[in-house]
Amino acid sequence: MTLEVLAALLKWLLYGGALASAGAVFARMALGVQAGEAGTAMCRIITAGAGLATAAAVGTTLVLLTRLGGIFESGALAAVWLGPAGLAAGLQLGGGLAMLLSSIFNGRFGWSLAGAVAMLASFGISGHAASLNVPSGLIVVFHAAAAAWWLGALFILRRACIALSNVELLCLVRRFSRLAEGIIGAMVAAGVLLILALVKLPLELTPYLVALSAKIALAGAVLALAVYNRLSLTPKLASSGHAAARRALGLTIGIEIAVIAAVLAATAILTSLTSPHQ
Repeated sequence: MTLEVLAALLKWLLYGGALASAGAVFARMALGVQAGEAGTAMCRIITAGAGLATAAAVGTTLVLLTRLGGIFESGALAAVWLGPAGLAAGLQLGGGLAMLLSSIFNGRFGWSLAGAVAMLASFGISGHAASLNVPSGLIVVFHAAAAAWWLGALFILRRACIALSNVELLCLVRRFSRLAEGIIGAMVAAGVLLILALVKLPLELTPYLVALSAKIALAGAVLALAVYNRLSLTPKLASSGHAAARRALGLTIGIEIAVIAAVLAATAILTSLTSPHQ
């Protein structure tokens, strides 16, 4: 496995862990899920996601040092730790550890929100968009935060389909739907702004554009599933509350999570193996 492929794999794990853990923190607060089986499941997601993101951040930094000349080479160390990549890695490590400690000790330490913010802020410091200007970096952070909330909320809803009563589940789904309309819409708008900033006319069929097109197609599939849940399954759940509606909702949410994982894989390829400046 080449270092470039390894870097992309580690980026995928970093994105998945960061968005799952930070999103669980955001969604748990926004949806009011603190106790019961759904709340316990969220603690597990935060712990697993933060641990994965922290380990992937360490691996990503080691790969970057190796590509620059060596893990213990002074020039490589200075280039990484004194630049945006070092600051981003520091935020990822600090944010991951903060969420881990807060989750392991059952929220005794109020660090989970600060850790989630630090983790997501790292994506606006180092990367293609961050290299353009500060506003582009801020848009990346907002885009990542909205996507994280969506992913975290999906984990909550999937567990709720199993653990909650029909009345409790319907209340949670409706609360999610009210919030999701604005948050997902803002996420899509931020994504469009980033594309306009990174992709220049006239369009040329580059590896970056191919990977970007794949990401857009996958994101469209996730949005289509979300619309199906909202317009078809939620009314069925409200009218009947039958176990079949709960199972169908849980199944489509699981598919949404899987497709989001594919979106993050495309993002890792975009940020590791290709460049809009090629």
